[in-house]
Amino acid sequence: IVDETMYYGRGAGRLPTASAVVADIVDVARNIRDGRSEANPLRLQKEHAPTVKAYGEQRTRTYLRLQLLDHPGALAAVTKVLGDHNISIQAVVQKASAEPHEFVPVVFVTGEARVADVDHAMASCLNMPEVGKEYARFRVERLLG
Repeated sequence: IVDETMYYGRGAGRLPTASAVVADIVDVARNIRDGRSEANPLRLQKEHAPTVKAYGEQRTRTYLRLQLLDHPGALAAVTKVLGDHNISIQAVVQKASAEPHEFVPVVFVTGEARVADVDHAMASCLNMPEVGKEYARFRVERLLG
């Protein structure tokens, strides 16, 4: 699922680490097969289980790259849609086009907003004639440190 990954730092070495990981997976699988949930370290007791918000209720900042027609009012139309969906804008970068009335990339970084609000705003924006069909959308995570 994740393709190739890389890990850095001091460790036990390739073969001992792989052996330990496989042994842990086998132990968990045997416990599940034998119905010993209390011995499964991956299963939390109900009283200690964390509550997880529904995906749409989570709040996050978002990086959006849209293709907008380079003509007056296009940027304003998109920012109105974002505002109508309770999404604030922290930064905007628009590239200049070589020719007027062509699509140009515009990057938005939003403030924290509900994922469901961003979903609805994106659906609205992608149906606008000023907005091209190609876009990029990424969560902007807050790094601890």
